[in-house]
Amino acid sequence: MKKLRILKQAGAAALVGALLIGVVSAQTGPAAGGVSGLAGLLRDSLYEEEATRDLTKAAAGYEALLAAWNEVRPTAAAALFRLAEVRRKQDRKEEAIGLYERLLREFPEMEVQGRMARENLAALGVRLGEREAGVVDPLLTKDEAEALQRVKKLHAESPDLLVGQEFTGACSSGWLAVVRFLVEKGVDDGGKGLEFAAGSGHLAVVRELLKGKPTAKVLGLAVDAAAEKKRVAVLKLLLENGASPDGSGGERKPLTLAILSGSVPAVELLLERKADVKPAGALITPLYAAARRGNAELVRRLLALGADVNQGSDPVSLAPPIPGGPAADWGRTGGPGSVPLHGAVAGASEECVRVLLEAMAKPDAADDEGYTPLLLAVANENEPVVERLLAAGADANRASKNGTSPLSRAVSGRNLAMAGVLLKGKADPNVMMVGQEDMSAFGAVFTFGTEEEREKWVGLFLEHGADPFLEAAPAVRSAPAAWRIKLLRSHRYPVLAGKAEVSLVYGNEAVERTLAERKEEGAVPGSLPELLMAWSAKDPGGLGTAGGAIDWTTLRLWRKGADGKMEETVIAVKDGIEWPVLQWGDVVEVLSPIAAAESGNAGVNGAPGGRRRVVLPPSPPGGPAIPAATMELLKRAK
Repeated sequence: MKKLRILKQAGAAALVGALLIGVVSAQTGPAAGGVSGLAGLLRDSLYEEEATRDLTKAAAGYEALLAAWNEVRPTAAAALFRLAEVRRKQDRKEEAIGLYERLLREFPEMEVQGRMARENLAALGVRLGEREAGVVDPLLTKDEAEALQRVKKLHAESPDLLVGQEFTGACSSGWLAVVRFLVEKGVDDGGKGLEFAAGSGHLAVVRELLKGKPTAKVLGLAVDAAAEKKRVAVLKLLLENGASPDGSGGERKPLTLAILSGSVPAVELLLERKADVKPAGALITPLYAAARRGNAELVRRLLALGADVNQGSDPVSLAPPIPGGPAADWGRTGGPGSVPLHGAVAGASEECVRVLLEAMAKPDAADDEGYTPLLLAVANENEPVVERLLAAGADANRASKNGTSPLSRAVSGRNLAMAGVLLKGKADPNVMMVGQEDMSAFGAVFTFGTEEEREKWVGLFLEHGADPFLEAAPAVRSAPAAWRIKLLRSHRYPVLAGKAEVSLVYGNEAVERTLAERKEEGAVPGSLPELLMAWSAKDPGGLGTAGGAIDWTTLRLWRKGADGKMEETVIAVKDGIEWPVLQWGDVVEVLSPIAAAESGNAGVNGAPGGRRRVVLPPSPPGGPAIPAATMELLKRAK
């Protein structure tokens, strides 16, 4: 009160009263709160200016006040616009018009509210344009006023130029005054402007253009644009004026566009107007779109309305993938010919997958490139969906046209859990890798980085019957030496033991040779030294020692025992030893010094040993299969 008394004495009370009127509505701003609000800030600044004569403090106070007011201007503009909307809804037309015009006068920088205010004024019948000849309506934006002047000049000088960019630009920008002028002057753009106005959501412009009674085709294109851009009010207006809910009849259907855009009101409006739920010639069907968006409720509704659960679509038209981003990977999303089930998988919706399968969707439906929903689910690493598809009867071995199978895709992605699901679902463990004629999926796992990882993968494949010695592409060829030896002993030697022959195997390279073969019943193999010398004489190429020299001083004899298990006998090649009597089915194993040290006595499932490695030089190229020193020992053998 003391400051007010001083201000009155200073003759500033009238100024305070006038300014307080302008700021009283901003008491909730940054400096709000009783005398510390904007009004209090103004009073304090006036006090510093008039009473204490501290102009520095006064200026700082005024600057703070202006800054605070600039912060609350958007809020004030929004409140003014909402109040005008309330008056319009209450059918208090004149009050609403006055409030809209006040918004345009007092808040010209608020473009969004300004545009909507202009459209609503036009809808209320207020003519935008010129109030008097040569005087631009203050309700027009600067850009619209300039455009109006420009088209008037063009009409006078070059009217042919009005068709095209000027018309569509005015429609896209919502410049009603410009559009009205052009329409009044008979400018006809063939209906493109209505499509642009609908897609941009300019209701007043659309209403103006509808007065020209556009053709069904033009109306349909506008419906397409409004559905895609979620312009629900415009869409409703178009439908009320006779537009078809199926739009222009082109490949891009309004119902599909509304579903993909996520506009529930637009979808409801189109379904209410009986839009076709299984349109012929659609790039994307509504059901595919709903499944791709993961909207199980809408999927059920469309199915109930008669949508075809196996109707094809072309998801390539969705690139870049919704709602935006890099180009799609069709190995994950499906290509032309995809059905709604592909869409549900690409949308990662297990619920949509379930609903579609219950509606008799084909679990093995393939797109034009042969990609099935199962392949997409594997590529997207969606185990629950993979399990559901397999349970519904999807073929775990159906490959795409380029040879990609579900299991090979899981292996290329190094997804152990997914591979396990597929193998349990009867995937072929011996399937080939795509584009690699000599590499099976089982062989590929031996290229994985760590021994721990390889152990898990190999165990999984062997558990489900993988053949390491598959003739077309033996996985053992891709395995490290220690793994080759283990796989030979666990899977190959039992097979060789059932043959009427004696075999020689170089474990490092999994190379096999026949030392003796039974020619007639009752025949017995010769002695091992004799067989080895005979073999060496007739096969100077030996076992192929590119990987290192063979340790011929230690042989291992593997023989199937009475219990059916393979038993090992180690033979140290030296003078005076007693050589074992051979039987048909015996396997003689030789190793390099490295492999011998690593394999140790780990057995079939053991890990490589940790002995010091001994590396001998390789045999000379073209040299004998067995070194001369060993041959001498064999010759002296008994």
